[in-house]
Amino acid sequence: MAGFKAHFVTAAITGGWVGTVLLQGEVLEPHGVLAGFFLATRGGLLPDVDADQSIILATGMTVMAVIASFLFMFSQRAGHGVME
Repeated sequence: MAGFKAHFVTAAITGGWVGTVLLQGEVLEPHGVLAGFFLATRGGLLPDVDADQSIILATGMTVMAVIASFLFMFSQRAGHGVME
């Protein structure tokens, strides 16, 4: 079974190639190519999520924990916040 690196490289190459073809055919604008490249690369990493040693799952959980912490911290009322 392919690992994180194989999924990432294959998705990045495929996303870049498709984006370049669509840009040359004037189907997409440059910002659309960048968005498509990001989405293709992100989608290519999804099969790695179910692996026992999944890098993307560990990273995703860490990012979600940081975001949840900041959302909680900034949702506190004045005078009851974490940082006073």
